[in-house]
Amino acid sequence: MPLTVDLAIPDNFVVKNKINSDSKPNLYDGVIWGSEDAVQAALEIKDEQIFDKLKDIVFSVRISSNVAQISENSFTGEDTIESDLMSIGAKDIKIRKLSWGQFPVLAVSGTCDGRPARFAWVGLNYASNALVIIEYFPSNPKTHEKGIKTWDNLMNHTVEMSKSDIMKAMGYQMEPGKSSLTRARATVTMHSEKVKGQKLSL
Repeated sequence: MPLTVDLAIPDNFVVKNKINSDSKPNLYDGVIWGSEDAVQAALEIKDEQIFDKLKDIVFSVRISSNVAQISENSFTGEDTIESDLMSIGAKDIKIRKLSWGQFPVLAVSGTCDGRPARFAWVGLNYASNALVIIEYFPSNPKTHEKGIKTWDNLMNHTVEMSKSDIMKAMGYQMEPGKSSLTRARATVTMHSEKVKGQKLSL
């Protein structure tokens, strides 16, 4: 199902398709989040020295190629995450489970090669691979504290959208007692009526 959450990211963040920045964002291609300048700089990097050339923190978001949600709050491979990371030199590894409403999140933090390491998998509650979010930190240590705060805010303050907000995101015009949706010049209007003694909810 769609990830219907209100992401706790900075107001100046933009989203660009990782493969073709002129194309519509697509989670199978992967997307980049960050400030306009940081995202543009990341998209122009063509070699492996990504950290040295980044101007500021960016997030890479895509459908994972190897991790899937296998139960209400479990993911494939989670039992070996710590050992896998230690084998590539990661230190101070912390793994925690949380949720964004109905969506389970497996968040990992640590350090690697002198930089913070932050990534998470988000289950989409259907039989498919999970969403993976990776934060990239530049070499400049002055950006690290801000990057950690941005990550913590994303993990701790992202919430599931309300039903009315989901409808607005789908294009519905919400008014007291009714909602309408316009598609191909045709408008469908739904009216709600409260029956005495019953509670009304969207």
